[in-house]
Amino acid sequence: MKRYGVGTRGMVAMLTLAIGVSTVFANGFRNPPESASALGQVGSRMTLVEDPSALSFNPANLSTIEEPSVMGSLLYARGRTEFDAPDGRSGKTRSPGNVLPNLHAAWPLAEYDVVAGVGVTTPFGQSTKWKKDGPFQYVGPHHAEMTLVNFSPAVALRVRDDVSVGVTANIYWSELELRQMVPWSMFAPMLPDGEARLKGDGFGFGGSAGITWNMTDRQRVALVYKAPFDIDYEGSTRLGNVPPGAAAPRSDFDSKIKFPTIVAFGYGLQVTDRIRVGLDVEWIEFSRFENLPLDLGVNNPLGLTPESIPQDWKDTWTVGLGADWTLASPWTVRCGYIFMESPIPSRTVSPSLPDTDRHVLAFGVTWERGANGVDFAYAYTIFDDLKVGDNQNPAYNGEYDMSSHLFQLSYRRVF
Repeated sequence: MKRYGVGTRGMVAMLTLAIGVSTVFANGFRNPPESASALGQVGSRMTLVEDPSALSFNPANLSTIEEPSVMGSLLYARGRTEFDAPDGRSGKTRSPGNVLPNLHAAWPLAEYDVVAGVGVTTPFGQSTKWKKDGPFQYVGPHHAEMTLVNFSPAVALRVRDDVSVGVTANIYWSELELRQMVPWSMFAPMLPDGEARLKGDGFGFGGSAGITWNMTDRQRVALVYKAPFDIDYEGSTRLGNVPPGAAAPRSDFDSKIKFPTIVAFGYGLQVTDRIRVGLDVEWIEFSRFENLPLDLGVNNPLGLTPESIPQDWKDTWTVGLGADWTLASPWTVRCGYIFMESPIPSRTVSPSLPDTDRHVLAFGVTWERGANGVDFAYAYTIFDDLKVGDNQNPAYNGEYDMSSHLFQLSYRRVF
């Protein structure tokens, strides 16, 4: 196995360029929608989602809820990335799948024409894992995982019969972990490899606001703003199998990720008494993520000064369509499509986030009886070709072939 980029600057790159998330669904850092009802009609969340999970997409739509209700969701995401390099290296990710839980609740305050809500969700994150001795040994983390949890109290108000507004406060906690093999043989032949583990966490704060206007009895439009936020990660770096005098086994670790502003527009149309269709358009300010700072501490074990790794992400658009059809009681079926533009230029693509433009096709079904409701959704992603030939780390050049499947189940209870 060749060792690409090993050395001081090479080791900075291998420990930082691959901070990212799985390609299962997300463009950039984003996770799939936080409920099965939203995933099933993935391109029309801003106007058609009217259950407690609406607070994650357009909090103004909480105003449609007339009884206290709670909703729990589990998303199972299974994806794979295969890599082939011009020099013959090849491999594939070994992640068997990820499970993401989400919880929403809402309760009307009828005397005030207000609906309150709260969500505990995972809007950003996931992980990517390669074999330790895979194609990126010594030049990229074999384990890169970012977990982000959002606690979001919300309130919606019907200001007129045809206009509702909603706001959400977002309190984020995130944890970042990287694992990278270190070739100690560069100090002396025959020394066994070690593993560098970087782990840190931090908090961030943001908010969102939405407005929905029922233009006519059968048409509505929505506008949603989600504020940007930053997470400052603080933690430690640990090295395994450190040879005497080569490095300190532990040091500090600090980094920062800037998450995007999102502005979304939605249009919904009641075609018939049983069929609704919707359109969503989002602008996402990924250009906030210009670089990735890394500070390994005063006594950092690799003997490096703090660095800043270029990312140069670009702003993107997503465009989607969705529909639902109420069949004979108790069934409703849903379908959706969304195009998601990648924010990552090929120059800064990494093995943990080989992102590319994608098309997501989704299907969903809902069963409701009495106070209970069950939603199920499945989504399949079609990825554009990703051929990298100009990366800032030459070891990342090659062809990436990706696939993904999403399964989500939600349960709702009205009280």
